[in-house]
Amino acid sequence: MKKRIIFLNGIILFLTLSLFLIISVFILNYYNNKSSERELNNHVLLISELYNGENAEEVINSYQKANKNLRITFISFDGEVVKDSLIDIEFESHLDRPEILNLGEVYTRYSESLNTYMMYLAHKDNGLYIRVAMPQKSINAIVNSFLLFCFLTLIALTIITTLVLNSVNKKALKPLNKVVNKLSKLAGHDSYYGDDVETISSHIDDINLLINEKINAIIDEKSKVDFIINNLEQGVIVVNSNKELILVNDYVLRLKNFKLVEVLNKNFIYLIRDISFQEAIACTIDEGSISSFDLPYKSKLYLINITPVNTEWTNFENAKNGAFITMSDVTEERKIEKMKREFFANASHELKSPLTTIIGYQQMISEGIITSMDEILDASKRTSKEAIRMHQMILGMLDLSKLESKEETSFEEVNLKDAVIDVLDLYQKELSEKNITVSLNLEDLYLLMNPNHLNQLVRNLIENAIKYNIPNGELKLSISNQKKELIIQDSGIGIASEDQSRIFERFYRVDKGRSKDKGGTGLGLSIVKHICNLYHDNINLTSKPNKGTTVKIQFNNFLLK
Repeated sequence: MKKRIIFLNGIILFLTLSLFLIISVFILNYYNNKSSERELNNHVLLISELYNGENAEEVINSYQKANKNLRITFISFDGEVVKDSLIDIEFESHLDRPEILNLGEVYTRYSESLNTYMMYLAHKDNGLYIRVAMPQKSINAIVNSFLLFCFLTLIALTIITTLVLNSVNKKALKPLNKVVNKLSKLAGHDSYYGDDVETISSHIDDINLLINEKINAIIDEKSKVDFIINNLEQGVIVVNSNKELILVNDYVLRLKNFKLVEVLNKNFIYLIRDISFQEAIACTIDEGSISSFDLPYKSKLYLINITPVNTEWTNFENAKNGAFITMSDVTEERKIEKMKREFFANASHELKSPLTTIIGYQQMISEGIITSMDEILDASKRTSKEAIRMHQMILGMLDLSKLESKEETSFEEVNLKDAVIDVLDLYQKELSEKNITVSLNLEDLYLLMNPNHLNQLVRNLIENAIKYNIPNGELKLSISNQKKELIIQDSGIGIASEDQSRIFERFYRVDKGRSKDKGGTGLGLSIVKHICNLYHDNINLTSKPNKGTTVKIQFNNFLLK
């Protein structure tokens, strides 16, 4: 490209100077001819003045000394050459010569006697024609010299112009090459220097393609990172050292009901309104401290972790830290932790009583405090009863643990009617002892459940209905296939309204002393509730003290038969 530009500039310069030279030659030739004509005319006038009719030879000799190239001819009116400065040449008649025919006009023509082009001018004086001629080559000598000078000048100017253009081109391209070199390094290429615009332009196109590829790759990576960050089930916030929000993911925006444009690059107090939260962030930015605490917000509990971050895109000037903040919903975790603490506390308390009884009676027997057979038998019955209650309690806790862990279980087709009948058969002795009247209205209802879960659910409900029923009481059980429900109604001691909201809590008893006497563990209804939650069934309990209790379960995991 550079060579082509220089070549085109050289051609243009050459053509321009050539045109100028041609025009100059024409002008010079024109003015040379005019000058020669004036010179010839002056010579003719001067010779006419010097010629007196008889001194032709003297005039010629005089002129020959001054100008040897000048030809002077005296011609008679009949065309005969009377005298000529070229004395050795014989002449024919000159009456047909154009300069004789048109006196006073200059003519240029080829002279056969001199074998060259001559300029002629004739004048009539003293009975003769006086003609003066000048060789054409002498007139053109100046023109030829001028042409040679101009040609040499043209070549010199072309060379100088080419060198100057090359130098100017390099200087002009130097800033552009610096920029291209920086772009080349930015794109991962080696240093580059181009010597013409076309090559540089082509290289810029290559760099542009490479940079676009890298930009697209960066955009793709950013999209991936944004997708991951915005789909985390955890809030992510980044605050720079100027306390401005530079990253907020969708989890936080949804939680706070903000749009990104409303908070981005603004002070974090626009988004975080809790004072203790703000102070923790400020402390991390100013001192580099790490914070972790639970924050209640909108009836939930969030674990906040704040750590210092020190990067180029978070820190300004001499600032030390930005802050990286995560928010995790730990409401359920904290509830579970609380339940576990309460569970272990209650379990320890509940297990302590039977163990104390067992240990106490066994010590009394072993130390001989109790010696009679009746007392020993009574102590043995009491310890056996407490051991059975403790065993049932441990089994109940294990069942609860399995339900809470939501471990994988197998489902089978089971008939609720069969399960109710099987459980009733197990409690025939207890029913007979309390003389409880059982009323059954059972339809087939097929469910998709784990058989053990169904047995635990029915057994705990029927056991409670028998255990807390009154002597000679009633127990009504009904299964509706149409309504997909089980209803267990007893005529027992009932439950006070203030206790009904807590009846499904583990180890909760309405009357602890009475429940212990009846062998209750306080886990039965808690197990029932967990099974219903596992299968998304609905359980409803209504009760009045001394009027009895009704438990209704509506099943959602039924099979159409």
